[in-house]
Amino acid sequence: RSSDLGSRVKASGPKGMEERAVLMAQRREARIERSRVVEEEKLAKLKADEEERVRMEEEEKRATIERKKEEKRVAKQREREKQERLERSARQIARAEEFYQSNLAKRYGLFPWKRLIELRKRNEMR
Repeated sequence: RSSDLGSRVKASGPKGMEERAVLMAQRREARIERSRVVEEEKLAKLKADEEERVRMEEEEKRATIERKKEEKRVAKQREREKQERLERSARQIARAEEFYQSNLAKRYGLFPWKRLIELRKRNEMR
């Protein structure tokens, strides 16, 4: 079994040297092939890791954009609700002021004067 890669050849002379040279060349080729495979696997892993990193970054970017979009929508909605509350409050204040002015006029303004004038006219007719 001198042609086996794993066996040691103990032959002397030119034929033994040739067999040893062939074995060494085969072992060297096997080592080179193994290191090439390892290097390819390393490169493939690096590529896969890089693709995963890029995918994660893009996903985070999309999530950030979506979160900002949602925050903007919520802020607009709050602003709209705030504006509606302010408008409603302004309408209520205007109605209250109108009522107050009307009530003042009834109690202390023109109506008591009219009533007084009517009373005087009635008293003068008697």
